[in-house]
Amino acid sequence: MLQLIAHTPFPARASRVLRDARWYASLYAIVRVCAGIRKEYALTVVLEGDERVRELNRVYRGHDKTTDVLSFTYPPLMPQEPVTGEVIISVPQAVRQAKRYTTSFAQEMTRLLIHGFLHVHGFDHIREKDRAIMRPLERRVMYRAKKEEIL
Repeated sequence: MLQLIAHTPFPARASRVLRDARWYASLYAIVRVCAGIRKEYALTVVLEGDERVRELNRVYRGHDKTTDVLSFTYPPLMPQEPVTGEVIISVPQAVRQAKRYTTSFAQEMTRLLIHGFLHVHGFDHIREKDRAIMRPLERRVMYRAKKEEIL
């Protein structure tokens, strides 16, 4: 199950698929397949502005600046309930990064979502040995998303 919440407007030129929760669910399914993740989490993707993402980054990570993506995982309250997670993306930061990396907004959003989905499932990149696992996995998911034409 995946829910999409947009608290900030999309850029005018953004693809219509980025407004459709089914697209996010399709990308999440590809992440799970490529990463060998069997358990599906109940996820919420939240699209925010810089100010809110900066506040969350300051409160939960101790960094008083905006960032592109934040991920949170919450254990179930009852054993039969699913693990839940949130992926929070700063849309303005995604726009800036797309320009900086000379890529489309849709591709940058895809990259950030892949990154966030993997974090929710426990993947990390702080230590070199973890980065050696997560970075190639991100590239594999991006390749698969392009191959399956969801991008």
